Amino acid sequence: LFAVVTVLEEMMLKTISCSQYLAVLGFIGSVVACTQTFFLEFSELITFNWYELETIVQLGSYCSVQTIFHILQSFMLRDAGSIILHLSFLSADYYTVIAGMFIFQFKFHALYFL
Repeated sequence: LFAVVTVLEEMMLKTISCSQYLAVLGFIGSVVACTQTFFLEFSELITFNWYELETIVQLGSYCSVQTIFHILQSFMLRDAGSIILHLSFLSADYYTVIAGMFIFQFKFHALYFL
């Protein structure tokens, strides 16, 4: 599903600018997320403690990281394409395994490399 979405995003970014794409993504994403949250998580929203500093920092950090990710992803899709994006995600997993083996001395099962 993620591959289909990124290919469609690439097609959109070839026809419109990154700022227009991010505006549409933000608007539609906000409507969908608010609707889902209202219908599926309303009782949890009422009882949730919104005044703890840790909660505010975690939610703010998550929103900031997601915003940065989508901005950088839109530029990468526009400039390089969805194939390069997916290959970079796969190679990042591979480099994580290599770093874990040599830096942290983790022992991975051989089937992980398949």
